[in-house]
Amino acid sequence: MKLLEEIAYEFGKGETNWNSEVLLELINNYYLSKSISPIRHLDDITKEKATISLAGVIGFNRGNPNHMKTNLAEYGLFSLKLADYSEEIQSMV
Repeated sequence: MKLLEEIAYEFGKGETNWNSEVLLELINNYYLSKSISPIRHLDDITKEKATISLAGVIGFNRGNPNHMKTNLAEYGLFSLKLADYSEEIQSMV
């Protein structure tokens, strides 16, 4: 199965059944396959990461990193609270 299909399959399970760690790993594997750095926190999401391909799968406006950030936070993949991150991530943000 292609990475985008795997991501779509995980999202298709519904919010109560998906594993946020698996989803984030799949999304980051997709980025790595495109030679794009992975997402560690919401500030890592750039216009480059808000790709057309992922927009259709995750459900955000393509090329809109703020919409992507909002959706990933709503899906529970990331927290909007800085205190929820490790000290290392907090120092990067």
